[in-house]
Amino acid sequence: MDEEGPVQEGLPVTRKVNLPTPRTAGDMKYALASPGVHYDMDPPNALLSLKLSTPSPPPPLTEATYDLAPPSPDMPESEKEEQRDRQIENLYLITSWINWKKEGRALAGRKLSGLEPAVAASIRALATHKDILEAAAEWGIDPIRLAIVLVAAWAMEHNADRSQSTERHADRVRRRLLKGVDSDAFGAYFRQFDPQEDWGNVIV
Repeated sequence: MDEEGPVQEGLPVTRKVNLPTPRTAGDMKYALASPGVHYDMDPPNALLSLKLSTPSPPPPLTEATYDLAPPSPDMPESEKEEQRDRQIENLYLITSWINWKKEGRALAGRKLSGLEPAVAASIRALATHKDILEAAAEWGIDPIRLAIVLVAAWAMEHNADRSQSTERHADRVRRRLLKGVDSDAFGAYFRQFDPQEDWGNVIV
């Protein structure tokens, strides 16, 4: 009811008045102020500008194979640095395409059929790397097993979204594939493989 307007004699007229603020309007602001939510104005206009910061999908795989191998010892220093940069970019890309929870059991069984073709091709290519072949032969294991366990260990240590699920399931793959392999020997080998050289938290 308009209680502030002047008294009108004669025919009745209508006048626009502001509606009362809803009792729950203040609560609405706090409901929106949750992690991952951004808004630029008060409700209800905030609903129009609401932006949810959801995780970005991994970049598309446009090539058949991505080189995951560390630089060879005989490479010039400048080429070693370039290879390290390339290796870390490829590891982030490839591991972000692996659903460790869904594919964990298959990967622990050395099966790559459930992976994207480019991801599987990259792991198979890593298994043919000279250093991988030599280490696998020394430990008496299949090179593809060593390649998978290296990728799993790297995903556990450096997964981009810091997902506990990724860490847990990648670690499960790593542990299953490392049965019968000397943990100290693998830890030392992983330090040479890891392009980020962040080895303080490696669990062996």
